[in-house]
Amino acid sequence: MKNRKLYLAKKLIKAIDKDIRIIVERKKYSKGLACLPTEKTIFLGFRATDLENQAFIELVNELEPNFFCNYPVSLWLMGVLHEIGHIKTHQDSLENDYNNSVQMLEQLVELGVITEKQQNEFYVRLDLEQMATQWAIDYIKGIA
Repeated sequence: MKNRKLYLAKKLIKAIDKDIRIIVERKKYSKGLACLPTEKTIFLGFRATDLENQAFIELVNELEPNFFCNYPVSLWLMGVLHEIGHIKTHQDSLENDYNNSVQMLEQLVELGVITEKQQNEFYVRLDLEQMATQWAIDYIKGIA
């Protein structure tokens, strides 16, 4: 099943943008999906946590109520499209704020100020994350 998912994801990614580089489960990014937008590289993995998935689902449903009811797309495929969205919507001007916010959220968890659940809820609402998610939603709506 994993091999089929990877095959289909690679085909989809290349159909959207043939210049995107795809790496499968590199150790640094092995927990789940990831992206380096300035390098046009997507890392494909399968180990997102339940907390990460829940925060992502909640954001998708905030941006597009009942999205997963109206569009029968898997959560993992939506995540792949989200990573493509990072490449398609990337803005260098937002990168420093994004990186600082991610680092701050990690520190707040380490200090016990916020929970991992709260960290994920804040993370998916960062501008670059919301822009990538909105791109994925718009892509699915455009082909459905």
